[in-house]
Amino acid sequence: MNLGTETDSKGKKVKLNLPKPFNGKRENLKMFLQDSQIYILINAETYNMNLKKIAFMLSLMEEGDAASWKQQLIEETFNRAILAGTDPDFGTLGTFIGSLKDAFEPYNSEGDALEEMKALRIGETPIDEHITKYKMLITKVKLKDDNPIVIDLFQETLSMSLQQQLLTLGKPPKSLKEWYKWASRLNNNYKRMQCILG
Repeated sequence: MNLGTETDSKGKKVKLNLPKPFNGKRENLKMFLQDSQIYILINAETYNMNLKKIAFMLSLMEEGDAASWKQQLIEETFNRAILAGTDPDFGTLGTFIGSLKDAFEPYNSEGDALEEMKALRIGETPIDEHITKYKMLITKVKLKDDNPIVIDLFQETLSMSLQQQLLTLGKPPKSLKEWYKWASRLNNNYKRMQCILG
């Protein structure tokens, strides 16, 4: 992978991976936007104006539907500039990102995440990975941790035996944070016990 370089406050060069190019697949848009914006932020001295920021992101859109979208955007921008007798103007980075989201954001990412939450089961997944996955889905669904539905859905993702242990505690968990803590503790204790007993 190509590496970009940046100079820190002490004059040392910091190597950074370039963001992965975006090919127009909707599920990759969020990662592309995050990686691009972080790269631009770290290299703020180089990308110090909207045109440079947008041009950098466009340079990473060379394949698939993203390349077609890019060609259309450039063509429309230059045609508009020619008609107006001005320099081409791609607008602000915020406007550009908004247009990119309109074109490529998943149609119903919140609904998909909610369905994934409903179907999620711990299985053989380590409890801490399971909790991390659930937290990510909550972020996608845009629900708050204190929503009773979120707590109920988490409970249902756990094995029946773990649910029973949690609900028969002297003081059963109420908040989602408590559910995470006790689910992790009891599950890890059980795994340790299995190892000790061979």
